[in-house]
Amino acid sequence: MTEQLIDIDLRPDAAIECYARVEADALPPEVERDASGKPERMRLGAGRPRLVIESPARWLAALSRLVGQRVRLQLWREKKRRTLAQNKLLWGTVYPVVLAGLREIALDAGEQCPFRDVDALHEALKYRHLSASIVRVAGEEWEIPPSTTRLTTEQFSAYVEAICRWAAAKGIYVPPPGERIEV
Repeated sequence: MTEQLIDIDLRPDAAIECYARVEADALPPEVERDASGKPERMRLGAGRPRLVIESPARWLAALSRLVGQRVRLQLWREKKRRTLAQNKLLWGTVYPVVLAGLREIALDAGEQCPFRDVDALHEALKYRHLSASIVRVAGEEWEIPPSTTRLTTEQFSAYVEAICRWAAAKGIYVPPPGERIEV
């Protein structure tokens, strides 16, 4: 797993993003109580469940820069990102076959294929089959292109399947994994 490094000088709102595991612990939680005995805070890691930071040195370095400051913690369940095999299928089979098919269709129609290579095709197919984000920057709307690198394994599979269905509707046969064809 790789961690996203955040430059705290460029992003003063963020100090660290790192991975951790949640583990079960047999110890009861340590609860701090106010003067009336009402629970006020629970100490993380002392009770059940506990958070085990995978990069403790980075975590402690970030915490040391935040001493005395109020912070906000957010936890997300890690989702599996696309696999290398999925990426190899897309770039090694799907894109080359689709590009060859589109070039043949263009040639038959007496036109020139608008995609010079698989990179150009990749950009076009992302816009066709993934949703772009719209953000406001200084009063202007910007369209942020979608990224396949952030897709989960399920989302990536759906993306590849959508491309294959689209290609099939154009008469382009994309072979399933394991089947070889000449491009």
